[in-house]
Amino acid sequence: MASDNVDVVVVNDFTTSTVEARTRASGKTRYTVSIKSEPILHDFDELKLGKAPAEAIRDLLKRQVQAIGEFAAPATRAYRQRAVDAMARGARWAARRYSGGRTGVTPPNQTQRLFNDSGRLANGFTVTENKTSKAWTVNVPANRLDPTEFKGDAFQRMIQRLVEHVPALRGGDEVLKDPAVRKAIEKATAEAIVALADGARQRALGASFRALKTAYSYLLRPILLG
Repeated sequence: MASDNVDVVVVNDFTTSTVEARTRASGKTRYTVSIKSEPILHDFDELKLGKAPAEAIRDLLKRQVQAIGEFAAPATRAYRQRAVDAMARGARWAARRYSGGRTGVTPPNQTQRLFNDSGRLANGFTVTENKTSKAWTVNVPANRLDPTEFKGDAFQRMIQRLVEHVPALRGGDEVLKDPAVRKAIEKATAEAIVALADGARQRALGASFRALKTAYSYLLRPILLG
């Protein structure tokens, strides 16, 4: 076809892009690549994007705590047995440590393994919404990790041991390499792209996931248990 003394020949048509040869009256030929694209609409609401990954992190922490195989020291196991007796007679300190909150009453000495005394720690991880900071927080029952129950640097040493056995508490790659967490991030990525034609949606997902993975890697600092 011709327009304004220019002959235009479509060399290749790739549906979403074309290559055209434009020849002017002077004999000069220029090649033009035309690309058509669908609009990409995103919804980057932090609370919407963060809920599923936060819940996946909560579940990861629970699995890792429950998977701890090391036994507690003899003194710790003896303390747990005293807690059983104290619960039976209604001692206030035992009730304070092993009851309350969403988890209710969790009897002590259910196992001899570290950090699995009553199951309160593993089962107590919860995800709460913080609308002020537009983020999600993974919490644990406060009376399970209470610094006032430890003397000197015992609390800090206990936390260090817990982090050794529960790598997810280190944050960063230790969290991102978990398949369930990755799947939750991928799902959040897909849901962020709210209006795309099928083909364009699939092409955009790869790049969007890489970008969000980088963002999550930066934001997932070691989790503070409150």
